[in-house]
Amino acid sequence: MPRPTIPTLVVAGTHSGVGKTTVVCGLLAALRRRGLVVQPFKCGPDYLDPTHHTRAAGRACRNLDSWMLSDEQVVAAFHRAYAGADLAIVEGVMGLFDGSDYDGERASAAQIAKLLGAPVLLVLDIAGAARSAAATALGFAQFDPALHIGGFVLNRAGSESHACGCAGPIMHATGQPMLGWLQKQDALRAPERHLGLVPAGESLAEFHRLGLLADTLERQFDLEAILKLATRSAGSQPAPPPTPPPIRNLRFPPLSRFPFRAPSFELPVPNFHPPFWPSPATRRSVSTIPTTSTCSPTPGCRSRFSARSVARPLRRSPLASISVAATRSCTPRRSPAIPPSARRFMRYTAGAHRSSPSAVGSWRSPNR
Repeated sequence: MPRPTIPTLVVAGTHSGVGKTTVVCGLLAALRRRGLVVQPFKCGPDYLDPTHHTRAAGRACRNLDSWMLSDEQVVAAFHRAYAGADLAIVEGVMGLFDGSDYDGERASAAQIAKLLGAPVLLVLDIAGAARSAAATALGFAQFDPALHIGGFVLNRAGSESHACGCAGPIMHATGQPMLGWLQKQDALRAPERHLGLVPAGESLAEFHRLGLLADTLERQFDLEAILKLATRSAGSQPAPPPTPPPIRNLRFPPLSRFPFRAPSFELPVPNFHPPFWPSPATRRSVSTIPTTSTCSPTPGCRSRFSARSVARPLRRSPLASISVAATRSCTPRRSPAIPPSARRFMRYTAGAHRSSPSAVGSWRSPNR
């Protein structure tokens, strides 16, 4: 089987918060301006960073998690996702060597890089540092001889002279160059809150930030050298495993029991669909917010709930009780006509099924 020829680059950091997502989004936006089709990936089951990658690249970001998946499944997921792309960029998780346990490399960015045969572009935070940055770079470069660190990005530099001053000792100690630098600038950072990054879909300011990042990287990064570094991995990835035979006579759960998506609820990780699940395109997309209602928790508010929006929530949905609670918290000015099927659903989610299970039927799979 022929080996793939797609250039691949892993962008990792020394620790969390070092600026990996900022660098990756900037690279995606800058290379996209050049007309390249870049496929983004994220190590681990993260669902926030991929929203920024997707917006910057124009292609859905995929997750590569060797803790949930075997090595063969990770490689197969990589091969499926990069079809039609010119370049693959993988963002690491936490620090370069941080994985699922303290003593091993499982689920770390280093392991993913070695599985894909890809070089690493390491992001260093040089705020408040000078020659000491070279000691950090040397330690990472020599920690795992099987891993190739092909260059460094210096983040949170005080000035261009600060970045160039740190680049000299790093080049002397490791033999690898500085391929770019970013200054301390709040406008370049992705917005954060207590649970991590703010999803990209919550603010239109993300488009302005991506444009600013692309402009900055075109000035301060050696994009040609980065592309050349990624090209070294072409042909070094392991061949994709053979396609498994289709599973026959498999009883699928109802489609309504699969993860659903709404404008304010986008938690499903795109790549984590077992091979025997229906594809995302075949699943129903269900909104958790009634689109025809105007609701307020204060008494006397105006509220209109169409029969369709009330009957649409899925059986035993984790958010079904929220919809019913929102209905009760409002005092509608006039009661809409609700069909019997919607009334049965409301009684079921409100607990009426405990006393009269026959009102909505027994909860058993239709395949049984």
